[in-house]
Amino acid sequence: MPATAVPRHEVPVDRCPGLVRPYASNDGSIVRLRTGGVAVDLDILGEIVALAREYGDGTVQLTSRGALQIRALPDPLPGELTDRVAATGIIPAPSHELVRNIIASPLNGFDTRGKADIRPLVAAYDEILRSRPATSALPGRFLVAFDDGRGDVLAEQFDLAYRAIDPTRGIVHAGDRFHGREVAAADAPGVMVDLAEAFLDARAGLDPSPWHIRELPTPLLDPIDEIPAVVSAPAGADREPSARLPLGAVGRHLVVGVPLGLLTCAQFEALTEAARHTGARHVVVTPWRSIVVPEGADHRETFAAADLAVDQDSPWARLAACTGAPGCARAELDTRTFTRRLADHLDGTGPLVYISACERRCGAPAEDYVDLLRPGTVEEALARPGVVRHG
Repeated sequence: MPATAVPRHEVPVDRCPGLVRPYASNDGSIVRLRTGGVAVDLDILGEIVALAREYGDGTVQLTSRGALQIRALPDPLPGELTDRVAATGIIPAPSHELVRNIIASPLNGFDTRGKADIRPLVAAYDEILRSRPATSALPGRFLVAFDDGRGDVLAEQFDLAYRAIDPTRGIVHAGDRFHGREVAAADAPGVMVDLAEAFLDARAGLDPSPWHIRELPTPLLDPIDEIPAVVSAPAGADREPSARLPLGAVGRHLVVGVPLGLLTCAQFEALTEAARHTGARHVVVTPWRSIVVPEGADHRETFAAADLAVDQDSPWARLAACTGAPGCARAELDTRTFTRRLADHLDGTGPLVYISACERRCGAPAEDYVDLLRPGTVEEALARPGVVRHG
């Protein structure tokens, strides 16, 4: 993140939304649905898209933590809406709905770059987490990452992370990449839930109570000797490489970008159209407003026709924004309209660019980016170093 975007502990109340606790925003209620770090069945996604069309603004928002969010809902939520969400099974334990913030290397199982299959560990962590009543008190901002060794989600601002060394062992990190200890892979989920409970114990005596492990005065784990890199920089590179998943084909599979993270009904139909040909009924939502489509590489024309970004040449490979006005009460800038206008002048060349309507910079990337805070005009934004006009 840029130096000007230092996180501040400024919100005294945990307002992270869910079905059990919607958040009232300028445009209506917000409900965030957490995937638990696993692939999403297209039938479940289709029901969420249908609910967004019937009750919300018509789009499903992909969050920077790989969750699905519906905005502009009625307040209070209609009973039919809550019943239909519950019926999808996406919330296996309402008591722990808000704390299942789990991300995992999205291409795990789709390519050979990972050092281990981490999917069983993700499922085991989720199950143990839900089995312990105390963990329901974790902050809604508490993030857990499972990295298969390639260094992608390890670059996010996690509270707890597992990094695979090989199929039988890995490192559990607490707070950052600089603290951790080696564990057997099979033990990692239980160790991580134990650490989550240790965090709850540690924060209980502090005022204000920290949201994150990195905010504790004493680390939960000792420093480690070898600091893991995220992704390796190419020889001669003058910038740190991006850890986020590139858009485009990965063998038979395809990673598509969702502009502004707003999945439309037409874009969902493109996903289902491809699935009718491939038989693949699950997709993976990434923390970078993109979707992994299994067996989707031969269907990029279908996705492109629905305005999904299908390769790194797209400006949406590096361009994103906060919600902005009119949805956010803190915002005066219509960030979505501004970002779409800016996209007309960009391609995929250059660093990440993030447009924010206020100093909180909600949803901004964890890695370095060009920070456009309340830009006045598109020409002013294009003049900023790093924005890089195409052509």
